[in-house]
Amino acid sequence: QGRQGGGGGGGGSGQKPPQLPAQVELQLLKQLQRLVNDATAAGPDDSSKDVLGQRQGELRTLLDQLLRKASEGKMGLPAEQSGPLPEEADAVEMERTDLENDLLNVSPTAEKIEKSADRLGDRMTRSRRRLSENHDAGKVTQLIQKRVLDGLDELIAMASKQQQQNSSSSSSSSGGQQQSKPTPGGDPNNAGQGTNPNPGHSGTPAANSNGGGGGNGAAGPLGGAIEQTMREWGGLSQRQRQAVLESAGENVLEKYRSLVEDYYRALAAQK
Repeated sequence: QGRQGGGGGGGGSGQKPPQLPAQVELQLLKQLQRLVNDATAAGPDDSSKDVLGQRQGELRTLLDQLLRKASEGKMGLPAEQSGPLPEEADAVEMERTDLENDLLNVSPTAEKIEKSADRLGDRMTRSRRRLSENHDAGKVTQLIQKRVLDGLDELIAMASKQQQQNSSSSSSSSGGQQQSKPTPGGDPNNAGQGTNPNPGHSGTPAANSNGGGGGNGAAGPLGGAIEQTMREWGGLSQRQRQAVLESAGENVLEKYRSLVEDYYRALAAQK
């Protein structure tokens, strides 16, 4: 299949995997896809099928944008294909294909990521066309949409694995730098052991909170909670931290406002 952008061509096992979108972004997209699936299963009329087909196309475009942004243009969804999918001719063939691509092996290799994205893009295309062009919301269309959710689950699993690897690599790198850096004002021959600027107290938070001697209790349970929060924030990768900071003041694009509102209404209904 002809891939758009610069990500086509050799997805071999030796190639570094492209960066996937953040796990939370893919989970949000999955919730929006679930709304389309539920509306299709409810038996819409022809005009509603047109709307659902349009929504399906918007979600495909959104996924393509997320993939391209995360991978810096190295990967995106393939161009839309006109032919039917195997499951439209034989559901057994689809079950066999899914067994071959189950989630037992979620190692995010370049080849597996690209194949998963290609297959997911094709299914989103067929869901859109069956709704908008064929006005078909029957069992086969619903089966395709179910496999779209399965494909998103697969990408979410690989994104989670990838983020864990990035976080582990980042922590190892920063930990090595901190150990090799001498403590300012400390003994150069005692580097890595640190200095205690307050000789009368232990240098650990636990010792400061539990030790005797008239402490005011500031490092008690509240102090421990603050330190835990700081550790969790510090454990984020640079990409995750930047995404959180950017999302604090971001505005919803008008093009996708209805999708986001549908998502939050679905969350409220579930609660």
